[in-house]
Amino acid sequence: MKTGLSEEAEDPLDEKLTYSEAITITLAPTLLKIDSKLEEMEAENRMERIHQSSHKIEKSIYTFHVFTRV
Repeated sequence: MKTGLSEEAEDPLDEKLTYSEAITITLAPTLLKIDSKLEEMEAENRMERIHQSSHKIEKSIYTFHVFTRV
């Protein structure tokens, strides 16, 4: 026998979700992890390009000094 009080005490999370809502709730944490990892990889790639560019500039300056010595 259900009373009005027990029906009011139901957990609001027990309500039915649409398929789209259920998929979103299920996949959201994974998608956030993927997005975070992609951002991390992009940052690492930028740092690598900066390092390579810096190395090329240093090499060019050294070459310039070597060939311009009199």
